[in-house]
Amino acid sequence: MKLQKELAEETLINVGSSLAVNYPLSVLVTWIIMSAFGVTNPVIIATVVSIVLTLVGLARVYYIRYRFQSRSTRPKTDLK
Repeated sequence: MKLQKELAEETLINVGSSLAVNYPLSVLVTWIIMSAFGVTNPVIIATVVSIVLTLVGLARVYYIRYRFQSRSTRPKTDLK
């Protein structure tokens, strides 16, 4: 299987942004749920965190795919 540079770059950006966004967001949402709302039930906390991460992940991946797709449809220019 030949490695496609653009596909590999998009995958790295997707995974890297996921780590950079999801961990702090998960900690923040958990802290808000526990301190502001007083929820201590782990099932409720996990469910709310999962919903928030899913919504943010959908937006994040859509944006990354949009940027890569628009980048690949731009006309190529030779800089000489």
